[in-house]
Amino acid sequence: MKINNKNFEDWSEEDIRTLLNNEDFREGQFLDYKRTFDFLEATEKLQRIKGKIEFCNDVCSFANADGGELIFGIAEKDGFASGIRPLDIKNIDKFELDLRNALLPVQPSMPNVEFRFISVEGGYVVVVHIEKGIFKPYMTVEDQSVFRFFARHGNRKDAMSYSEIRDSFLYAASLSTEIKRFRIERLTELLEDSKSMFGIIHVIPATFTNPANYIPVCDWYKEGKVYIPNQWNNYIRGKMIPNVDGVWFPSEDGYGDFQVLRLFNNGSVELKCDLYTGYKSETQLISAEFIEAIGEVISGMAEFYRQFNRHSTVYVCTTIIGCKGYRNYDEQFSFRPIISQVDRNRILCTPIEIKDILDVENVEDIIKECRKTTKYALGIR
Repeated sequence: MKINNKNFEDWSEEDIRTLLNNEDFREGQFLDYKRTFDFLEATEKLQRIKGKIEFCNDVCSFANADGGELIFGIAEKDGFASGIRPLDIKNIDKFELDLRNALLPVQPSMPNVEFRFISVEGGYVVVVHIEKGIFKPYMTVEDQSVFRFFARHGNRKDAMSYSEIRDSFLYAASLSTEIKRFRIERLTELLEDSKSMFGIIHVIPATFTNPANYIPVCDWYKEGKVYIPNQWNNYIRGKMIPNVDGVWFPSEDGYGDFQVLRLFNNGSVELKCDLYTGYKSETQLISAEFIEAIGEVISGMAEFYRQFNRHSTVYVCTTIIGCKGYRNYDEQFSFRPIISQVDRNRILCTPIEIKDILDVENVEDIIKECRKTTKYALGIR
């Protein structure tokens, strides 16, 4: 939803006042007003629990439909925003953490949710932006025996029907198909330009098929809204060049194109690296640089997304081409190196999920997991 042609990340107090008694911003499929967070003000434990469940159900209802905004700190009458009721928030970071913790009962995982704290006279208005769910249907687990599914229908939150739940499971299965299609499409194009061995690292957001999450990389870069993370500097051989998909960084003379970085407007990043043979033998595969690059691409993606505070589930995919029969030497055992052999020419590793690209601990853990999985795929113990 846009106010005054601005996305929620750029809303100000002036934009919030535009909502008041405005027919264009009446509660509906993508918008709901709340005066306050009931569970944070409740004095009794049972009230707090009920309030948290209600908050979870509200978020799930949008994630199970087409996404939208919950706006807290706005009084509502007959579906219209009737007045601003500022929330007294002492510590924004702690407040956001409390809200995220309140969503822990949501299964199978927390939806992509972003928070915007808009300073107004007397306090804050809090915008909770909920993406259309990738892993829907989402449910609130009230206890071990009570599970509830809700979806947004117009200006209501309704229990989901059997057919809605079934269709949601089918939608989630299609994400895997779309990721595979994107990887194969990119691989086919790269194979046309390369006859040697190479590896590809993709980091693909779960929302990459949703036009609402489009990132105009070239425009944002020129406007100073984003910068290129330091982690990617080693893979930039020339100037940023726009193309139909986003931008890329080819070398000016072509000699530096053994590593090529691409950023896609769908939010994905790709690094293509040529692979080489080593000094011990023409059949020795040198893969350490490619495996090291996995961490730099992922951490760079995290830094890139942090610039516009986009919490997103992403999938890390590594692909290795043309290496069948080549051997790996484990240099940890210098006196008697352990030798292994690559068993196939086309290796597409299973995508590995990072639940939130802005979660530092999660990112660090997945970098280790991705490196280990890629080594195993190459036959490295």
